[in-house]
Amino acid sequence: MQKKAGIIGLGLIGGSIGLALREEGWEVIGRDIDPSRIIDAKTMGAITDEGSMGDCEIVFVATPVSGIAESVHQAFEEGAKAFTDVGSVKGSIVSQVDDNRFIPGHPMAGSEQEGIKGARSDLFRGAAWVLTPPEGAMRNALKSCNLPSFPLWSRFCIY
Repeated sequence: MQKKAGIIGLGLIGGSIGLALREEGWEVIGRDIDPSRIIDAKTMGAITDEGSMGDCEIVFVATPVSGIAESVHQAFEEGAKAFTDVGSVKGSIVSQVDDNRFIPGHPMAGSEQEGIKGARSDLFRGAAWVLTPPEGAMRNALKSCNLPSFPLWSRFCIY
C-alpha cells in the first residue's frame, strides 16, 4: 500500500518536502491558502492531490508560525495520525496544541529562493532536522516523525 503524507503550506519548505516524498513514491496531499500554489505544486509534482489529511500517516505543517496551531487543529479534526511542523519557534505553538500526536520540529535547511517555485527535492539532504517532542508524546507519532523510512533526511536530532 502506498504511503500517504499531507503538507499544509506549499512554499519553499512545504514544496521541497513534497518533492522529496514524491521521489520516494509517497502520495502527497497538499493544502495552501493560495490556490495558485496548489496549481504550481501539482504541476511541479510536489503533491498528487489536494484535500483531507484524514488518512495521512504524517502531516507536515509548513505555514508561517502564526498559523501553525490553527492548521494542526484542523488536521487533528480530520483524523491524521501524526503531525510535525517546520516553525522556527515552539513556545507559542506548544502552548496552543495539546495533543500527543504533534511532534514539533524544525529542519535546519533553507535557500535564498522563496516560494513553491524555489522548492527542490534535495533541500534537506544532509541537514539536521530537530524534533522537540513534548513529554508524553505518543510513541507512534514520534516514530512517524523520526521517519526511519524517509531517506530524504539523514540526521534527526531529538531533544
